[in-house]
This record gives sequence, C-alpha cells and structure tokens, in this order.
Amino acid sequence: MSAFESYLRTMLSRLISFDEYARFVVERKTVTFGAAMHHKADQLPDALLEGTSFASRDNIKDALKEYLRLKPQDVPDIDKPLKDFQRICEMRHCCVHRFGRLGSNNAITLGLANHSNLLDASILLDIDQLQAILLSLRILVRTINTNLFTAIIERTTISEIKDERFPFSYPVKWTWRWPSDRARFRRYYALFSSNDVASPSPDEQLVYKSFRDESLRRLRPSRASRTP
Repeated sequence: MSAFESYLRTMLSRLISFDEYARFVVERKTVTFGAAMHHKADQLPDALLEGTSFASRDNIKDALKEYLRLKPQDVPDIDKPLKDFQRICEMRHCCVHRFGRLGSNNAITLGLANHSNLLDASILLDIDQLQAILLSLRILVRTINTNLFTAIIERTTISEIKDERFPFSYPVKWTWRWPSDRARFRRYYALFSSNDVASPSPDEQLVYKSFRDESLRRLRPSRASRTP
C-alpha cells in the first residue's frame, strides 16, 4: 500500500514538473512557507502534494481531477481496480486503527449483509489472501499507469484545451518526426514505462510510432466531413 501511494505521489509530482498543462492546473495552489523556504524549485511539486491522501478510492479520483483535470470518463478502466482497492483500504484501516478487528463502518462499506456476522472479529489473512491483495494492487498500478499515459499523451495533441479557468494551448506542438519529438516524448515515456523483466514496456520508438499514427488518424478529418 505504501509503495502504491508512493507511485501515485511520484507520478503526479513528475507530471507537474514537466507537463505544461499540469503546471497550469496547479499554478494557483499554495505550498507552506516552510516548504517554499527550504525546498529547491524542482522539489515544490512534492511539497504541493504533502497534504494529499491516497488512502481511498475517492481520494485517488479527487487527486486526478484536482491535479490533472482528469474526469472518470477520461480513465474509464480504473473503476473496477479501484473498487478492489477500496476493499483493501477497509481491511488496512481495521489492521492499523482497530487492532485488526472489523468495525461497523468498514463492514458497511464492504457489504453489511455479507459481513454483519464478522463485526468486531479479528482479521486473519493467509498467504494466498495476501498474494491476492498484492495482485490486486499490481493490477491497479498497471491499469492507472496505462490509462493515465493514454489520457495525458493524447491530451498533448489538442490544439486548445477548454479548461474551467480559461482555454489552454501547449506551447510546443508535435512535429510527428521522431528526431524532433524525441526529447519531449521521452519525458512521458520514461515516467510511465515499465522496467519489469517479466513484462517490460515496448521500445520507445514503437510506442511513439503508435502514438503518432493514432493521433494523425484521429486528428485527420474524415472523408465524410470534408468539403466536396
């Protein structure tokens, strides 16, 4: 759980540090005086997130909206993993704050009809159940990572983002030529790519080519909409 929260914090912080729209979204937010005095400029995104909690499904959704302007429809695949995450959060709360016993509020969230007979009972997990929790967290990370990369990188191709404050346009446009786009694309790829030996991310140029081809297809007017 701590590693998952650290992943989210790092991902948001690094996006704020180099993605122009993410910086635009948070530019009116404040950090504490102590953080402003003692943090270096590149550490301020971390300071901005110090009061942010990722201890529930709603916390995560709120953070994605608050710091990245991402709505549920922008990352639709994360709903199911987040429901599993919320159940894990309830068990964690019992273990940390109720000496390992199931509380009534936790039982209500988990489904009171199925857990009422377990109220105030001790939570006992075997190795298989712990492995299942670990698997759920890994699925959540992979799903969030994939959905966020897709949503963020596709957003960089929009000519004008209709933000709730005022319209925003990225200062740098894609040229759709690898030598020119390489440095910019690598910042996103490096943040979201996986070095897991079991399932590493595809080569950066292959991912760029897929992004370029899909973007050009999406941005190119359809034949039906062209003026004869």
